[in-house]
Amino acid sequence: MADSSTMTGADVVAALLVERGVEIIFCITGAGNLALVDAIGRNTKIKFVFS
Repeated sequence: MADSSTMTGADVVAALLVERGVEIIFCITGAGNLALVDAIGRNTKIKFVFS
């Protein structure tokens, strides 16, 4: 995760998902969610399943 002084909105969402206990995310990637996919991908506590 990014340093708290440089966190993006996507980094905040990824951190909240981990905090809430999310372990697996099913995702269809696209231009609209690439920042979120990137932020979650940097987090080793969440597994991605791409559709």
